[in-house]
Amino acid sequence: MPITSFTYQETRSTIDATGLNSLFANIEDSTDNNKIDESNTRSEALNRNHFLEEDPPNVTGYHFEIGPETYGYNPAQTGVWTDVWNAPVTRTIGTNEVLRIQWNPLVTITERQNTNAPAVRAASAFYIQFYVRSAGIDIPVSAPFGYNSICAGDGNTGSSQNKTLFYERLPLSTLYLAQVPTAITNIKAKIYFDDAANYSVQFKWLYGIWIHHKY
Repeated sequence: MPITSFTYQETRSTIDATGLNSLFANIEDSTDNNKIDESNTRSEALNRNHFLEEDPPNVTGYHFEIGPETYGYNPAQTGVWTDVWNAPVTRTIGTNEVLRIQWNPLVTITERQNTNAPAVRAASAFYIQFYVRSAGIDIPVSAPFGYNSICAGDGNTGSSQNKTLFYERLPLSTLYLAQVPTAITNIKAKIYFDDAANYSVQFKWLYGIWIHHKY
């Protein structure tokens, strides 16, 4: 990367135009005529040089409104991973490449089904996890992100027995590095309930994006 320097101003000294402009002149001299090194590959440096340029496009975004759709209130969803986002993809991830997945759903409602029984915190959790589908198999590519479905909008996290209305974004992100070249057909987010018979959540306004790039 280019290096620049400047001369600081002594206390109570008079500022002149040369001293004031020296910093900006040095920055200009250090950055013009293609002096910026674009090969920086640190994790925080991401530019077009890191992207695979091929067809179809390697950067794809999804921005759409759904339902809202409710998950839970279904004993069959207890203890299993259920699809909540499924993006079709035709892509092979090589061993020197990275697949970045980002998803930002809006949770609009969490609700308890059986209000005659006390809420059990240990059973009220739900989780979101990313998957890729390859050769007909869904492969987890992130840790499960956990949330509590009885966290009420009024701050009540105890034994609330009423419908819980709140609006919360759940921004999620993961990086997938394949051990061998892997052809994928779908990118997914799934939900898991400890107790889907008595708890549910609703999703609306899903924002999702995947980026395929290499370093």
